[in-house]
Amino acid sequence: MEAKFKVGEKIVCLHEKTTPYPAKVTAIRVVRGVDNYNVHYISWHRRYDELVPFGEEEGKMFKGTLEDYNKNHNIPPEEAMKNLIIGKTGTHPKASADGKENRKAGRPKKKERGGPSNPTHSTSSEPTHSVRLEVDLPPGLLKVLGEDHSLIGRDFIPELPVTHSIDIIIGEYLAKVEKDEKRELAEIKEGESAKREKNKVLVKYAGIRGAIRQLVEIFNACLNNFLLTGKERFQHIGLLRQEATKKHMKFKSVLEIPIDAVRCSEHYGIVHLVRMLTKIDELLQVSEWNDYFMEKFMGSVREFVVFLEANHLKYWTAEGGYRTMTADCQ
Repeated sequence: MEAKFKVGEKIVCLHEKTTPYPAKVTAIRVVRGVDNYNVHYISWHRRYDELVPFGEEEGKMFKGTLEDYNKNHNIPPEEAMKNLIIGKTGTHPKASADGKENRKAGRPKKKERGGPSNPTHSTSSEPTHSVRLEVDLPPGLLKVLGEDHSLIGRDFIPELPVTHSIDIIIGEYLAKVEKDEKRELAEIKEGESAKREKNKVLVKYAGIRGAIRQLVEIFNACLNNFLLTGKERFQHIGLLRQEATKKHMKFKSVLEIPIDAVRCSEHYGIVHLVRMLTKIDELLQVSEWNDYFMEKFMGSVREFVVFLEANHLKYWTAEGGYRTMTADCQ
């Protein structure tokens, strides 16, 4: 059977026939008499490479770029960037639950099981991406962080709830993003390339929105374990009890309160958001996004930091201040 794709050709490949990823045909291998494409997902470790038998390309491998794929399949920009930036659990190239790598039947079983160790269960902490994950805080946000450290060191804790919560801050930023998007669309002159240029703008801003919403979800997931001091955890426990009681939840211990019972970004503000930005590199080291996704995400985060710096006095002075620990927090 004649090959439809050449070695070295960059393509789009669907993982589990659901999520498109930029990929490359790195070799053609004969396994049990069957020709297979060796597909490498770009920026992923080679252990995620997949064998696709000749004749099974349809619905799996596509010529062109990811942008071409989205355009040809009429995927709305918001949905395209949802997969690109946010992703869905289990949609990245990964090993199957039983420890065998996710390969087509063409790969010999002895190679799946071979070797001194199973790479899909590696415990190495070495990052699989090369994108710079640190965020450089501008002067205003550095001041917020510095005074926060000083007050925490004197046994003060931030007052809750804050006047401008993270959800409010994000809402105001997304409103700005929408205005910027409309302005850029309005500036595009009609012509042969107008539709293409408009699609680029739509994809760009869909990506920004998706990334910033994901940033909030990261905050909500990591607050308790990464961003609170020991004394603040007592305060947080009080918040959990208070919110669970409001929602008429029955519990004997805070451990029985569901994690998603309280949306932390509704109660915490810029101080804890800035704390997270200083740890974003640590938090993302455990992410399985590839370099392409990570670069898009970090670009959006850094744009958000510019907005946060320009408005930090608005959010910081309205923060509600700090207070000393009291019995109601313990």
